[in-house]
Amino acid sequence: MIEIVMAVEDRFGIQISEDEASQCETVGKYYELIKSKVRSRPLVESCSEQRVFYRLRRALVNLTAWPRKMIRPNMPVSALSENETLKTLWERLEEQTKWVFPKLEPGISGKGLMIFAFWVILVVISIALLFYGYIKAGFCLAALCVLMGIYRKRFSYRNASYSVPSHCRTLGDLSKALVELNHRVNDRQIWSDLCQIIADILGLEPSELKPESHFVRDLNAG
Repeated sequence: MIEIVMAVEDRFGIQISEDEASQCETVGKYYELIKSKVRSRPLVESCSEQRVFYRLRRALVNLTAWPRKMIRPNMPVSALSENETLKTLWERLEEQTKWVFPKLEPGISGKGLMIFAFWVILVVISIALLFYGYIKAGFCLAALCVLMGIYRKRFSYRNASYSVPSHCRTLGDLSKALVELNHRVNDRQIWSDLCQIIADILGLEPSELKPESHFVRDLNAG
């Protein structure tokens, strides 16, 4: 049991007293103890968000033309990708930081925009021919093509077919999301890691372990 306690402390960065360990007679009780200790570390989580932001800012300074002093937690993420698409920037950030980033939200693709523009032009031409004749219809078509060209250019400028997730509008929001995805231990991960530790030490398969498994009666861990 001492070996399990030491392995758990190293893995989750917590301290388990002898009294606490003695009360954990089953795997499920051990799991609940670890959860309570991991969740009672608000200062650690807050520092994690700060560290993530500083590392994210360092990566952005390396990958973009933005000066360090301009990159702040309240800065909109969409403002970062002025010279490249958001998807490309996302991929480069993932490669630089080795983190998992939130999924981008798909927008209208270039192909979809062109199909939409085609039908709009077709409708406008039909209406113009019906009410104004060929000459005015030509003027309407030319004006519409110019407007669609301007719109397409602005659309392409603004991150093509992807947009920032709704919960990651600012760099501060993105830092919190990165902590959730990469640094904060979730319940499923706690259970999985605990079972792996116990299985490795006792020579079992993780799938054999259940919350009600008793360390002495069921697992022969004296």
